[in-house]
Order: sequence, then structure tokens, then C-alpha cells
Amino acid sequence: MKNIRIAPSGVRTTSLADRGRAVCFIALLATLAGCTTTRYVKVPCLTPEQFAERQKAEPEKVGGSLTGQAQEDVRIIGANAKELRAWGEGNLRILGGCVG
Repeated sequence: MKNIRIAPSGVRTTSLADRGRAVCFIALLATLAGCTTTRYVKVPCLTPEQFAERQKAEPEKVGGSLTGQAQEDVRIIGANAKELRAWGEGNLRILGGCVG
């Protein structure tokens, strides 16, 4: 209550800054009150059957194929990494379509 003054006429007044803050606050509340909008959009996505096919297409794990020989293991891992990257990029394209 320290910002409230009593004018000589007996009317209670507030400072101009307090009035400005109150007006801004009311304007902010009025603006935010109308911000709830819901839109439903149909987006092409995978069916459960298509998703199961994509999962089956995942490149095999190579942990059991490693020989312990560095040069051979690098060749095995490199080939699998290329397959895995291509598979993952395909999934990202599909997910991009689902997100919209």
C-alpha cells in the first residue's frame, strides 16, 4: 500500500507506473486467453504391418561376427555401419512424414 496516495480531495490515487503495469497485465491476460487452438491434421504414417516390416529390415548385429583381427573387424563394422545408416535415414524420412 505504499504506492497509494490520498489526494487533497480525499480520493485515493495510484502512481502512473502502477496503472501502466495493471493495464499491461490485463492486456497480457486478454491476449493469452485466446491462445488455445486445436487442429487435427491427417498425416501419412506407417500402419502396424508396415512398421513390423521396417523392423525386420534392420541390419543384423555384427557382434558375433567379429574375429579379433583389427583389419577384418573394421571391414565388417564398416559394411554394417553403411547398412545401418541407410536404414536409419529411411526411418527418419518416414518419421518426418508422421510429424508433419
